[in-house]
Amino acid sequence: MTSTRKSRLQSKIALVTGGTKGIGKAVVLAFLREGASVVFTGSTGQDGPPLERALREQGHDATFMQCDSRSEQQIGDVVARVVEMHGRLDIAVNNVGNIAPSDAPLGKLHETSVDAFDETINRNLVTTFISMKHEIAVMLPQGGGVICNTSSMAGVRVSDAVSAAYHAAKAGVVHLTRKAAIQYASDNIRVNVIAPGATYTEQAQKRFTHEAFDELAASVHPLGRAVTPEECAEVFVFLCSDESAAITGHLMPVDGGWAAK
Repeated sequence: MTSTRKSRLQSKIALVTGGTKGIGKAVVLAFLREGASVVFTGSTGQDGPPLERALREQGHDATFMQCDSRSEQQIGDVVARVVEMHGRLDIAVNNVGNIAPSDAPLGKLHETSVDAFDETINRNLVTTFISMKHEIAVMLPQGGGVICNTSSMAGVRVSDAVSAAYHAAKAGVVHLTRKAAIQYASDNIRVNVIAPGATYTEQAQKRFTHEAFDELAASVHPLGRAVTPEECAEVFVFLCSDESAAITGHLMPVDGGWAAK
């Protein structure tokens, strides 16, 4: 029997930054499944081109663009190329962010260098700001769009597992989202943010078995297990689809119940 389920992002044009691994890659796959044309970025040319080839061989409209999201010039060029290719930008997911190598996750605030703090802020908060700046600029004249940012439960709850700079950066992403949502609501631009809990990404796979990571996540997740990138991606699909047309400025924890504790 043929499925009659309507694709929730049919014919939408989407940009996903940080889309070659982890949550970003899961979002790319979910958006393509739901009928979108997707441009996705990565900071190196290692993972993007083979992923693009594989997706195109499956019949998807997927395009990889290498981009350092800390560079306003490069982000601006990517957004301009999306509009040049497709004529518009309907959806943007800003997913770039991690702790700077020099910013020790378990380090004390008073021992953190200004350079390490700045780099973590740049990788998470500044990249989100730059991306939103250029995405909103093209959404305004076309009459609207949807933006969804990736924060972290580190932006909602204090944890011993991450640095002070990472907490500050991810909390900043939450408030930046809320500010943009209020400023551009009358322009038909919705802006929301997702806060993943402990998520079993490729980075976690390098250090833990799935069972061990579930056990670690269970210490903070009432559901007793880790979140998967695919579960996060389903929330992005909802928030970027017309199903959430009345939702903007919203922080959506995807955290196994952590935010309720």
